[in-house]
Amino acid sequence: MAPLKQQDRIALEIYESCSRRAAAEPRRYYLGMSRIGDPCERRLWLDYRIADKAALEGRTFRIFDNGEAAEARIITDLWAAGYTIDREQEEFSDFDDRFRGHCDGVIHGVTQRPHLLEIKTANAANFKIFQQKGLKEAKPIYFDQMQCYMGYGQLERGLFVVENKNTQELYTERIYFDRFRFEELKNKAQKITEATEAPPKPEDADCYWCDFRDYGCLNPPTGGPGCPGCAWWRSADKITAGSIEIILTLRDIRKMLQAATQEELAEAKDLMVQLLKTAYEARPDLSLPYKFFNPQGDLLQHFWDVQAYVLTTANGWVNYSGDPSKGKGNLRPEPAAGPWCVHPNHRQRIYQPIGCQDWAPEQPPF
Repeated sequence: MAPLKQQDRIALEIYESCSRRAAAEPRRYYLGMSRIGDPCERRLWLDYRIADKAALEGRTFRIFDNGEAAEARIITDLWAAGYTIDREQEEFSDFDDRFRGHCDGVIHGVTQRPHLLEIKTANAANFKIFQQKGLKEAKPIYFDQMQCYMGYGQLERGLFVVENKNTQELYTERIYFDRFRFEELKNKAQKITEATEAPPKPEDADCYWCDFRDYGCLNPPTGGPGCPGCAWWRSADKITAGSIEIILTLRDIRKMLQAATQEELAEAKDLMVQLLKTAYEARPDLSLPYKFFNPQGDLLQHFWDVQAYVLTTANGWVNYSGDPSKGKGNLRPEPAAGPWCVHPNHRQRIYQPIGCQDWAPEQPPF
């Protein structure tokens, strides 16, 4: 019996599904330690500043997905071989979270010292290069990534594991921490995240595989350099932290008002002002009634009014079940849906690309 004709339609549908999954994933709003070793600072700057770039194709998404699956499998194999791994996906950050990275883990049992663990996959040709030249020469960007993780993780040794995607063969290599290189990479990250203009393109830049080859590298748009570093930009971490601070402050005020001593009433007034400032920090586009800053009359009723106002302005990042105007109900923080812009012209827009005319380097005055 002749074989059935290949159904390319099924493969294409899988690729399209993967493309949709890739498009739905949240955008990274920081400079990644996994990319800092890229010799083209212009490409790093454009990526950090959220410039438009080519969409990730479905087949390419499956390649990345396969790498994550291989990482989990190799960690399982290391455990089975008698090694211990902890600190999996530990996050390192610097420069107000504008420079971040997540390590695969820390492995114990290689020697008496703990080792940073970094796992990669490679095709047969690249795997052979790793075997012949070693990590630093074969893939400097991976070497620099490990230097950042070792530096921030306070580790002196690292273990690099790469799997041959064609044969499942493994290559491992131990590397030493290079403090001089680590400081170079930190300075590079600070320079890129603080720059308001795109760095020049290196003369020997390899542009063939660059995501920005046709998306703004040759003619960057004018205007602001993008959301990161803008006074109107609010990160997910800042939104979540603000919601937790509001909840704790509301509870503290409520307890003080119940006690009702003069000293505690005065402290409650100060906390109310702090509460309003916290709400403003998260949403500076919202107006704040002046009367809230100068409590008069029934302080308890004033508190219910303040609470109702704050919880209304904090809609979407603080969840309140009950009637805030009567002081009954439960408070809990809502995980931030993602970073967004709070400028009145484009309120809650997820991001503004390079070229935003409303970009502001200074915090709006309170």
